[in-house]
Amino acid sequence: AIMTFQFVKDAPVGPALMKALKDESAYVRLPAVDMLGKLGDKTAVPALIEVLQNQKEYWNVRRSAVDALVKLGDKAALPVLRAVIVEKDTTRGGVWWSVRHDACLALGQMGDKEAVPALLEVLEKDQPLVQAAAATALGMLGDKSAAPALLEALNSKEARVRSAAADALGKLGDKAALEKLQQLEKNDGD
Repeated sequence: AIMTFQFVKDAPVGPALMKALKDESAYVRLPAVDMLGKLGDKTAVPALIEVLQNQKEYWNVRRSAVDALVKLGDKAALPVLRAVIVEKDTTRGGVWWSVRHDACLALGQMGDKEAVPALLEVLEKDQPLVQAAAATALGMLGDKSAAPALLEALNSKEARVRSAAADALGKLGDKAALEKLQQLEKNDGD
């Protein structure tokens, strides 16, 4: 059964949505997570963190929880997001990469400088789309200590990783990195 939420003027919907997070159906939990993010009520943060930590078999609900946590912007979510990006994917079909991808971008959007070591780990070894997201997040964070790893990522076999690394290096404004980018561009033109 697909559940829809109707708004009654001045009725508190937060408690009903929080209850829906525990429903047995992911088809109920998913819209509840989305709506909690849209409402902007930071009291939902602990419940959304719990979804992210404990509903690992439901990658789509977890991705929505990441999105909702970004919308709420509460720093309490940062340690959990950091843990998510380095977790091992044990699902059939390896669909957790999409959660790690979104969590990398979330850390960048939320300005979490403490995430740099974890993002560097992901950049070095993960699924290419996740590596690209880690590079993008490193560019958002502007931490120049990431420049050597981003330069190394320019050697990736994956174009999306190379592109994200080049963009991130441009955002860092690191002189040595920019010189290396110019040299690579010149060599590609030859």
